Formats: sequence, structure tokens, C-alpha cells
Amino acid sequence: RLLKDQFFQPSAESAGSQSQSASQSGELDMSEHLVKTVLDQAHLCPIPLTSCPIHWQRDYALRLYPMPDMLVLADRTSQYTLRYEDCLAVNPGSFHTEFSFVVYRPAAFEVEFSKV
Repeated sequence: RLLKDQFFQPSAESAGSQSQSASQSGELDMSEHLVKTVLDQAHLCPIPLTSCPIHWQRDYALRLYPMPDMLVLADRTSQYTLRYEDCLAVNPGSFHTEFSFVVYRPAAFEVEFSKV
């Protein structure tokens, strides 16, 4: 939530574009922007140091180099799967409210969304 509220502002180009289903397309645009930002910066915490100080002795644990095959970003938004470059980014959704989860088959590189 901190990332969405403070650091990801929609571009003027996307703000002035045609209106689609506002909540779903806006949520997907933000998710796509989040995935691109995290993977381009190769770090799980792409927030400026002034907003989120980093403990430098443990920073290596948050780095994403080399780029992973799959990245799971779990938050309260709806389920999505996005492919960016060679990485598959997945959000399994909210388990505690929707009882949703993801089944991942690494051999086939497939993601299947499921609910209880």
C-alpha cells in the first residue's frame, strides 16, 4: 500500500486515455507499473532512502540480480499474472478474504489461480 500511495503516480498519458472499467484497468496498470519498477530496479524495496532506510548489512537479501524466473508479489489487489522480460510476476490475491491461492508448475512454467 505504501508503494501505491506515495511513489506510483499514473502518467499523464494514461490519465488522459479512454476510460475502461476504471477499477480493474487502473489496478492492472498499477500492478504492471509495480512489476516493471521492482524488476528494473532489481530490488524488492524500490523506495527512496529518505522514505525507507535500508539496513545495509541485510540489503543483499532484497536484491533481484540475476532476474528471477518467477516473482510472487502478494498483496490485497485482485489476482494477476504478468510477464515482463523473462520473469513471470504473479499476485495470488488475498487468501484471508477470498481464500484464493496459486498453483505453480515449474516444469511447464504454468500458473493456475485457485480458490478454496
